[in-house]
Amino acid sequence: MIKIDSNFISFNLEGWGSTAKQVGKVNGGTFEITLSDNERIVKFDYYFSFTLQLFLIPVFIALSFWEGIPFLILSIFAVIVSIIGVFIAKAKCQEILIQITETNL
Repeated sequence: MIKIDSNFISFNLEGWGSTAKQVGKVNGGTFEITLSDNERIVKFDYYFSFTLQLFLIPVFIALSFWEGIPFLILSIFAVIVSIIGVFIAKAKCQEILIQITETNL
């Protein structure tokens, strides 16, 4: 869902789609563009949703006590993928912000 105003863009991309497609993406955020005295101020707020990870990682850790190492490895992998996804998304957001600030309005 995307909402657009004269100087405000809000987006929400949360859904129950494949989590593999969500790695390296934000779940929502806002762009706010303010023009004053030949100066453009761009504010970009975004957020990540870790709902699935907050559910799966403790389940994998609990299962590792009963089933052994494979579930512990899965939980470590899930944590690493989540952290890498955040860094990838932050880098993409920084690129978007640079493109917006370099574009003439």
